[in-house]
Amino acid sequence: MKPFRTLLGLVLLGALAGCGGSSMDSGVTVTEGEHIDFSRNTSFDGNVLTVDVGSGDSILKLNTLRDVIATEEYRPPIPNHSGRSWVLRNTAYDSTSLVYALVSWDNDDPTDYLSAGWWVHVPLANPDPADIQRAIFIDGPEIDPAHRPTMPVTGQARYTGSAGGVVQYVYGTDWGDLAGAYALGEYTATMTAVADFSSGTIAGCLGCVGDILPERRHLAGVYEDVLGIDLPDHLAPVAEYEIRFAPFAYGANSAFESTEAHVTHPTRTITEAEGFWGGSFSNVGDPNGHPRLVNGFSEAFFLEEDGSEVLLWGIFNALSDAIPPP
Repeated sequence: MKPFRTLLGLVLLGALAGCGGSSMDSGVTVTEGEHIDFSRNTSFDGNVLTVDVGSGDSILKLNTLRDVIATEEYRPPIPNHSGRSWVLRNTAYDSTSLVYALVSWDNDDPTDYLSAGWWVHVPLANPDPADIQRAIFIDGPEIDPAHRPTMPVTGQARYTGSAGGVVQYVYGTDWGDLAGAYALGEYTATMTAVADFSSGTIAGCLGCVGDILPERRHLAGVYEDVLGIDLPDHLAPVAEYEIRFAPFAYGANSAFESTEAHVTHPTRTITEAEGFWGGSFSNVGDPNGHPRLVNGFSEAFFLEEDGSEVLLWGIFNALSDAIPPP
């Protein structure tokens, strides 16, 4: 992923979207400031989820049998699927690691799953934001790079699904007493996408259907409990922004990464914007023979006329409109 300027030292994904489809070769990870890594990062046997935290020779494995501190049910949008989310924590001699993971599995074959989430690894010797590792991930057989779909050559498919992530907002002069202050939290939104198989392109929009909604769910616990940093009480005013990703050619392997994005707001003036989105298509078909989902990552950083600065960094999972909603 193209490195973007960050508004604050620590960027952490705190909410996510996911559903879906077990292969030991599948996985998609984005570490802050890096490109998408299509490699293995979880395993799931129908009961225990394991998540790889870290990179290179320093990998720590957290799992839902040993490290879980919270869990709850999750209702996935794919028919005949069930879901659950977990918060995992590992407290080692010299570090603390946290994972938020969401898993959706096929009721007839629970090892056919899709997981999505984030992890953060904090070294206690020097918990400087620059030394903290963090990443967001999606993993499962539907996006296995060793088993890419055969893409249609004609027609279109529309996709709609959930998106979530972290939002940072530095207030400009239009905000009165809040000028210079910041808000840090999570967001949830709807991602829509259109795949044009005739031209081999995909376009998308975050916030064109419904609003981007700010929240505080998991992020506060990481900052306040692990790092001892108090977060502001106010939520970022991001409800009316729309982030449009221009049509971009997906590759022969059905994957895409694009830096073409356009940010709009009905009353705010955007003076500078950068964006990214990327991911891949499912190798499972919908009723029309098109990939049944597209998922991946998105990021937008933009400046406004009054000096306000905004960053949204997150994950999305959009299901084919040909699949009936639950």
